[in-house]
Amino acid sequence: MTDWKMLKIEPCDDYKTINEAFTKQVISINPERNPSDYRRLYVTYKEALREAARMIAVKDGKRAEDLDFNFNDDRYLDEFMIIIGNICSGELKNSHAVWKSVIDDSDYRTLQRTDSFITEFDSYMSNVSGLDDNIWKYLIEHFKVYGFAAQNKKLIANLQKYGGVKQDVFYGAEPVMAQVQRITMPEQRTVMPEQRTIIPEQCSKIPEQCSKIPEQCSKYLNNVQKYLNSVHQYLNSISRCRTVLIRTRRLQDICRNRMTVSYQINQQISSDSLNVSIHMTLQRIICQHGDICSTNLSICIF
Repeated sequence: MTDWKMLKIEPCDDYKTINEAFTKQVISINPERNPSDYRRLYVTYKEALREAARMIAVKDGKRAEDLDFNFNDDRYLDEFMIIIGNICSGELKNSHAVWKSVIDDSDYRTLQRTDSFITEFDSYMSNVSGLDDNIWKYLIEHFKVYGFAAQNKKLIANLQKYGGVKQDVFYGAEPVMAQVQRITMPEQRTVMPEQRTIIPEQCSKIPEQCSKIPEQCSKYLNNVQKYLNSVHQYLNSISRCRTVLIRTRRLQDICRNRMTVSYQINQQISSDSLNVSIHMTLQRIICQHGDICSTNLSICIF
């Protein structure tokens, strides 16, 4: 049941009367200094709006089962826009605590992701003037974090245009990450004592680990030396192979020269009609003595 006494008015179905009563009580409470009192007043304000909506529905002949609110009901959007209209039209326009209580209200979280809300809210905010820059920045931050990016992209751009916000800087009263840290801090505090016992144990192992560094470095240097020795052996084997290759090429050249000299000798012998035994002897000398034979043979011939 609604505590109408907190609003200091009698039960009614007049939204204007309820809005004026809420505004008057918020100013007297000062929500920045008394957040708990303001929270109770805000809940009462919402209950009063819903009870007024039920009174209007009864007057219109609606059934009792149709009077309960649900997250998919357009009445949530109507209620939200009534509250926003009340804030923007009075002295609560630049109260961050009031805006935060409405925008961050979990009852309207699902609603803020619907196309009907985006269209309605965008249309209304386009006509709002005199709003503080911090409020515009807070609204932009909220819809960037909580809304679906694809759906709220146009809304965010329009809010930046309406408020003249050119930089991508957000109001920092209590950003989302601060809320997350505030929620997780108690859990972290419970983990800290256990960590305090682990850290000294880990520190005590550092000298032992450091003492192993020279040994590990020595092993590493030994491995490097082995690798360098292997490289040196490989280079030596390449050098030997090169020497063998050069000698092989020289032998090939010698064989070619030998065949040429043999052919010349054969021609000379056949032309001079020397003895066949001399011919055979010269060939045998060539095969047995190589280069030396060539010199001696030239002497013999000439």
